[in-house]
Amino acid sequence: MMERTRKDLREVGWKCSSCKSCRSVRDRSFFAKSHLKLQEWLMLIHFWSRQNPVLDTAECVKVANSTAVDVYQWLREVCSTRLIND
Repeated sequence: MMERTRKDLREVGWKCSSCKSCRSVRDRSFFAKSHLKLQEWLMLIHFWSRQNPVLDTAECVKVANSTAVDVYQWLREVCSTRLIND
């Protein structure tokens, strides 16, 4: 597979050199159905991990307050589930 970038999304993906099929980094991940850009996801995760206030994060990342709240809640749930299971 060769790394390639989609110009419309500015996101990295891979293209198979033999069959020419393409695969996004979003495939088969929790990013798959998200409308957020990967940059926005990474910034939200970064600010969440630094315990930045959610409304400050929403303003900085330029997403809706409700989006930032949902992402923060989802991240808390993922971590809680992992801690409980381990």
